[in-house]
Amino acid sequence: MKLTFSTNIRKALVQGDLRTANALLGSPYYLMGKVVKGDGIGKTIGYPTANIQIESKAKLIPQAGIYACYVNIGKSKFGGMLYIGNRPTVTSKGHQTIEVNIFDFNDNIYEEEIGISFVSFVRVDEKYESLEALKNQLDEDLKEVRQILKAHRLQEKSEALSTLSILNYNGEEYLEAYLPSVLKSSAYPLDLVVVDNASTDESEVISKRVVS
Repeated sequence: MKLTFSTNIRKALVQGDLRTANALLGSPYYLMGKVVKGDGIGKTIGYPTANIQIESKAKLIPQAGIYACYVNIGKSKFGGMLYIGNRPTVTSKGHQTIEVNIFDFNDNIYEEEIGISFVSFVRVDEKYESLEALKNQLDEDLKEVRQILKAHRLQEKSEALSTLSILNYNGEEYLEAYLPSVLKSSAYPLDLVVVDNASTDESEVISKRVVS
């Protein structure tokens, strides 16, 4: 069992360290938002994107840059290349945008809610001398993202371990009462992750003792 504190997760996400953040969470970091209209620049260079508006202002947005991700639309799941940043190649006064190029998908999804599962950080946001230079870099990014997602799918198929994340804040009594039964109830190997939000009680001590 792992005991994880939310400050460590936030630090990893701000630094673009998806490997650490996802390991601490026990699953890929996830964002949900509504698809809104953008200015269409991505489409002109061959990379149409869905612009995502995050409703919750409290939701942590990872470091600006390019990410390999999965996009959940209804019950369907697609690979994607995600961008977070202020588009320095396009404008000097841009606000932060979150937009994703969804692979093998052409439907109109304006005003729909979609989910983003962050798989891997690819590179930081950079300014290029022209849209053509930006497109050339995106071509290289796309190759890397597709390789990352292919490797991730193969890894998922090979892993038999299940992961269960439990969010906790000052729940020492519940952890002591129910963690043993959770560990014993799974018919398969279980990686149990307790994500603790800076508890002030004995949650950490209880969690470690229950599984020792």
